[in-house]
Amino acid sequence: MVRRFLLNCVLLSLPVVAMLVGYCGINARFFPAPHITNNLSMNEKAMLLNRRFTPEVNILALGSSMTQINLSSKAVVERFGDTAYFNFSGWGMDMKQANALARLMVPRMKPRLYLLSSNLMDFSVDPDRASIDPPKVAELALGGSPFLAYLGHAGPAYYLRQMETNRTRFTDPASYECLMYDSHGGVALNVPKERIEPGLWSKAPPTADKLDTAQYAAFEDLCNYLREQKVDLVFILAPYRAGLHTPEVDRTIALHTERVKAMLARHGHRYADTEDRRWDDALYCDASHFNEAGAYQFSKEVLSRVP
Repeated sequence: MVRRFLLNCVLLSLPVVAMLVGYCGINARFFPAPHITNNLSMNEKAMLLNRRFTPEVNILALGSSMTQINLSSKAVVERFGDTAYFNFSGWGMDMKQANALARLMVPRMKPRLYLLSSNLMDFSVDPDRASIDPPKVAELALGGSPFLAYLGHAGPAYYLRQMETNRTRFTDPASYECLMYDSHGGVALNVPKERIEPGLWSKAPPTADKLDTAQYAAFEDLCNYLREQKVDLVFILAPYRAGLHTPEVDRTIALHTERVKAMLARHGHRYADTEDRRWDDALYCDASHFNEAGAYQFSKEVLSRVP
């Protein structure tokens, strides 16, 4: 009796399973990366690097979306004449996360140059910041088994839900969650004026009291580590759009810049100054992210100042 009941359950579930398998097969290119962290972009970036023939590069960019979006891959390759470049950045990564992840990635990727584009947000306290698990990200990115990663992070509802959302992330450059990676891991946003979100466009930079001493300590730790590894760091201050600058914002940026410059100098790294000009609002998608044209103009100019 029990055996017959179980057999009937299996037979009844077969059409549903077949439909799910067929659906996933048809939409395979939208299937999400293993759910190894709560940071969707880092999950996808880890899988992108996993598919590369070798993780080794000459130039590594690793940071938040300020590095992923505002640092143009085209401009980097043009400036340094080197295609052995990879942008291993993701949404919302702060200095503590970047420091922890860099220590796992640098020994295997063996870069000579590390590029970091950053703004106040990366040094601030943010309770809504997505968490990442650096060891899990590094393991998958550096050749770990995707099958085992999926097996260890199962959950059909999650994958089906993200697969639907990825239809937009993987095809629409006007989406703020766009994950249309170029061959170097960069993302180019192209948000038309009518689709710009007012809240993101007007979002004020963090105030001085939101800046976190622990983030600065992590940044100096990163500077020291890279020097020990004989890797040169170029720090690029990602600018906010002109309409957000107030006397208070400018004072906060000046204090932040002073602290960062001092740390870089102590470890023989370089600071690429961007505060000597304002960038046209037409080059932005929101308060601090450039569109594709803006990222290229910004990156080309600021990298030209790097010896």
